[in-house]
Amino acid sequence: MFDEKNINFTYIINELTKINTNFEKLNDTFLSKCKLFENKISTLDKKINYIENKLKLSKNYIEEENNNDILIELLKDNTINIEKEIVLRALSYRDYRTIIILFKEMYFYENNMFNKYPIRVVGKRSFEYFLNKKWIHDQYGHYIKHTLLLNIQNILFKYNNTDYINNYDNLVMNQDFIYKITEEKFSKKYFRHIIDEIKNS
Repeated sequence: MFDEKNINFTYIINELTKINTNFEKLNDTFLSKCKLFENKISTLDKKINYIENKLKLSKNYIEEENNNDILIELLKDNTINIEKEIVLRALSYRDYRTIIILFKEMYFYENNMFNKYPIRVVGKRSFEYFLNKKWIHDQYGHYIKHTLLLNIQNILFKYNNTDYINNYDNLVMNQDFIYKITEEKFSKKYFRHIIDEIKNS
């Protein structure tokens, strides 16, 4: 028969407390290891995504090298011709729209499958341009910016004269705008608009 007098309740409570304490420790260890495991999985997932993106980029470059895109090489060129009406319309804005209109007219090729322009963005501040039938790296885009804006400036100078513009005030304002295109303060702004246009094409 069960004898309640012989039961040591204090001993039982102490044992239960020990068991509970050990369980809490094990639970804390388990949760800590789970958290560590989750962090490792997250890090591994980021690395896999990075590798996949690199592989995808490499695959795109291989495909692009084998495509039939028509690209105008990006070089300093005083012989580029654009219709007078287009140049004068662009010049009437005297702001970034002037640059973008002429940039698209000079270099955009809609039928290209991969590259609509002879310039591509390969990183946050890293670019490539097409010249001598190959893609050339241009960190920060210094060559691209200088070449594009100089070519645009030359076209605008060609048409900003009394042969095409009768209003003297417009002629002076145009000239002021054209001279400033290649100044650092303005060229940076125009280059950002050009890069946005490339990204959105």
